[in-house]
Amino acid sequence: MPVNNVTMKHINIGGKRGVRISEAKNIKIDDLWISNDLESAVSISNCDSISINNLNIVKTDKEKTPIVYTNVTNSSLTNFNILPEKLIEISGNSKNIQLDKQIPENRIKVEIIDVD
Repeated sequence: MPVNNVTMKHINIGGKRGVRISEAKNIKIDDLWISNDLESAVSISNCDSISINNLNIVKTDKEKTPIVYTNVTNSSLTNFNILPEKLIEISGNSKNIQLDKQIPENRIKVEIIDVD
């Protein structure tokens, strides 16, 4: 059963892997701190209406893109503190994703596959 209508605030996550959100709708996350060793810090797939505000990636796998959206619609990412060269990757049938204006275009990788 998909997760729906969840709000999380003031979260500090540490461990081998970062945050994974899949098959979810109407998720709001405010003030998220992540420190992980393997894979992307935030991976969101097959979701609708995901809002992340005040994201702080303290440490993550330097070989991976810190934030990955795959098949995500109607979502936003605002107010963040992330330093790596690669920042966010958007792929699949992703639509209507609002990114904070402070993200330089050269740090966003987009591969959209139109399946309509």
